[in-house]
Amino acid sequence: MKKMKIISLILALVMICGVFAACGGSTTEPPADDNAAGNGELVYPDSDKVDSAGSDADVFPAGSAEAIVAVCGNETLNNILLNYYYWMAYNAFIGMYGSSFIDPNTPLSEQYITAEYTFSTYLALSAVDMWYTVAIYKQLAEAANYELEGELKEFMDGFDATLEGAAQTAGFDNVEDYLKSFYGDNSDYESYYDFYYNYCLATSYQTSIQQDYVAKYENETINTIDIRHILITPESESTEAWDAALEKAEEVYEDWKTVGTEEYFIELCAEHSADGNAQTGGIYENVVPGQMVVPFNDWCFDPVRQTGDTDIVATDYGYHIMYFVETNDEPYEDYPYYLADKDMTAFHEAQMLSFPIESHAENIAIFRDIA
Repeated sequence: MKKMKIISLILALVMICGVFAACGGSTTEPPADDNAAGNGELVYPDSDKVDSAGSDADVFPAGSAEAIVAVCGNETLNNILLNYYYWMAYNAFIGMYGSSFIDPNTPLSEQYITAEYTFSTYLALSAVDMWYTVAIYKQLAEAANYELEGELKEFMDGFDATLEGAAQTAGFDNVEDYLKSFYGDNSDYESYYDFYYNYCLATSYQTSIQQDYVAKYENETINTIDIRHILITPESESTEAWDAALEKAEEVYEDWKTVGTEEYFIELCAEHSADGNAQTGGIYENVVPGQMVVPFNDWCFDPVRQTGDTDIVATDYGYHIMYFVETNDEPYEDYPYYLADKDMTAFHEAQMLSFPIESHAENIAIFRDIA
C-alpha cells in the first residue's frame, strides 16, 4: 500500500513537468555556483556576485545549449537537460507553496526569493541538485541491472502516445513544436524522452532501496510520548546571549528542583517559556520520532526515559528544560519508515561521496521565462 503510494507520487511529479503556464521567449542567465566542486554539495553563489541593481545578467554569460553544466560519473548535464529540470523544479515549487509567491507578469530572473537570490537562481540550482540525485541513482540502477516495472514501465511504454495526445490537445501539429513552446528551440523529443526515462528509472530504484530498508524494520515498534518543556531563548546570536540563556535555564531548573513536581513545572513554564505552548504547561502530546529537532527528539526517545525524567537540552532554538510525562499506549505505525529514512539518508550521503559532482555552473543558461 505504502509502496504504491510512493510510485503514484513519482508519477504525479513526473506528469506535472509538462503541465505549466505558457512561457515567454526571453533567455535568463541565473548566477551560478562557482564554489561547488567535487564534494557532493551545491553552494549558493556569494552574495557579492549579485550587483546592487539586482541584475543577474553580468554574473555568468549564457552557455550554449550543449554546454556542460555538471558532471557526475558517467552522466553529464547540459543546458537542454537542465531546462527540463528547471521547469520541473518550478512546478514542484508551485505544487508545494502555491503561486502567490510569484508574479506571472515579471520574469523569474527579476523576482527575488531571498534578498540576494532570484527565483531563476534558486530554480537553476535546484534543477542541478535534482539532476545530481537522478545521475547517482541511474548509475546505481544500471550497475544493478535494474529495470522499470509496473506503473512506471506502463507509463514509459505509452509515453509517445501520451505526449502526442497532449500536443494535439494543446493545438500543436507535432510533439517537437509542443516541446519547444515550453522549453525553447533547443528541446527535442529524444532528449525529453531520455529525461523522463532516466528520472523514472533513478527514482524507482531509489524507492526500491528505501523499501528494502522498510522491510528490514517491519517488526520494529515504538509508542508515542508526551513531553513538557520550558524554552529559554537567547536574545541574539552572540556568545554572550547564549551564555545568558543557559544561565537562566539553569536558574529556572534549579528553582523547579526545590519543589520537583509536574504542577510546579507547569507554573514555571507559564512564567518563563518562550514557546507558544507556555500557557498549556509546555505540553506536546503523542509525539512521534522525527517530529522534533534532533537533540530534543533523541532525549525524548532514549530507551531509558522514564516518567518524571528532567534535563536541559540545547537546540538551535535555545535551551529546553525537559520534563518527560509518559510513554503512551498508542504505537507509531510509521516507525519502520522513520528508521528506513534514517538509513536511506546515510546511504545517500555515502553515494554522494562515491559520485561527486563536478560543477561548471558558469555555463548555465535558461532559455525561457514566464514573462
